[in-house]
Amino acid sequence: MNRNITFVTVVSALLLICVLLILPSEQFTLRTLPGGKSLETDKKKIADLHQFLGAKLSEAQYQATIHKVVRVERQIVNGVNYFITLHLIFGNDENKNARIFEARVFETPNYLPHEFRIVSLIEKSEPSSSSVSSPTPIQQEDEKDTKFIPGGRHPETNFLKIAELVNFLNKRLAEGENGVVFVIRKIIHVDKQVVNGVNYFVGMHLESLKDKTTRVMEAKIYESPSHLARELQLISLTEINTL
Repeated sequence: MNRNITFVTVVSALLLICVLLILPSEQFTLRTLPGGKSLETDKKKIADLHQFLGAKLSEAQYQATIHKVVRVERQIVNGVNYFITLHLIFGNDENKNARIFEARVFETPNYLPHEFRIVSLIEKSEPSSSSVSSPTPIQQEDEKDTKFIPGGRHPETNFLKIAELVNFLNKRLAEGENGVVFVIRKIIHVDKQVVNGVNYFVGMHLESLKDKTTRVMEAKIYESPSHLARELQLISLTEINTL
């Protein structure tokens, strides 16, 4: 009897440990998925970003003060992209109206000297009519530098890479996706996103062999980094619109 009770207790304890181990691992996976975005919960990191942005936005090219931080998201790349939604008040706005912006801040990876960089500052809402009459210039990276920013998307121009991706997609889609077999009819675009590895975004016309309908869809393909065993993975297949 006592032996049975002991056995049940041990099994219950092991199950509890397994649950506790599984939950953090799922969160860890979400936070470390290359290109994936998740909410930043580290208060010290949020404070560091707040301090950095506060100093940066007070410079002449922005002349803005942070009124309120709404949320901070992180994106794992070769380094980290932070997406910070905040209310800004510009110094040249006499009415001191708060406007909603999203700042994208890049943090260098651990093996490089620590540095934050503002990649972009984009207004998320239309300024009110009582706001500053002339638009405040919002600085972004030069287009020639954008493709080197981890997480940034730009067109893929390497024809060999495009051919390789299309060949991979043809084979993968022939296996069936959600029970439907597709045939590629036309490639619309191929974009590239630098992460820890590379995300490719392939826009195309797909014909369903099930009902013979054609749809405009975008496939997201992840390519593992060069220091790992090279592999292509189909991450998602999303319909852009219905023809």
